[in-house]
Amino acid sequence: GLLLYAVGMEAWGLFVVVTFFFNYIPEVGPILAGMLSIPPVLFDCRIGGCYQADGSPNMDGSENLRAGFTAMMGTGFLKFLFGNIVEVKLVESDELMRMHPVIILFAVAFFGYVWGPTGMLLS
Repeated sequence: GLLLYAVGMEAWGLFVVVTFFFNYIPEVGPILAGMLSIPPVLFDCRIGGCYQADGSPNMDGSENLRAGFTAMMGTGFLKFLFGNIVEVKLVESDELMRMHPVIILFAVAFFGYVWGPTGMLLS
């Protein structure tokens, strides 16, 4: 949200809420939330300006592309940082969260047998 605010998007609060709910979808949710914020950044005239000083349309759009690229790369970087570094360290440091990989595979196989793909996701 702060990244979208920094690039000049006015509806950054909406995307904070959308990202919050999309983060409950494993792996795909944060990527979709990041992709949803790119078109409004690219097509928002308030970021790059739709018109030049003489009143002619601004066909350059480089400021919007820069803002869209910043939003996309920032979202990807944050997903990488939290998913691969912060969460791994938090789970690794807690004794109650440690599980042997064979137990995890057994749980996925068992609940996949009982409830199908939904059970595999919930396990």
